[in-house]
Amino acid sequence: MIGFDAVTPIIYSGLVTLLAEDASYFFFSLSSYFVIGLILYVAAEIFNYGIELQTLSDETV
Repeated sequence: MIGFDAVTPIIYSGLVTLLAEDASYFFFSLSSYFVIGLILYVAAEIFNYGIELQTLSDETV
């Protein structure tokens, strides 16, 4: 989600610049999908860290 939301406006700007005659166009914005993607990424990393801690705890017992 993060990559798609960041790359899509850049690709769109490139296509408009290529198709337009004697013009350049640059547009970049981030939507709510970027924030949702960041939240999901952080949650996934927290869960992965919890799994590592649980595995370490199981091995020591």
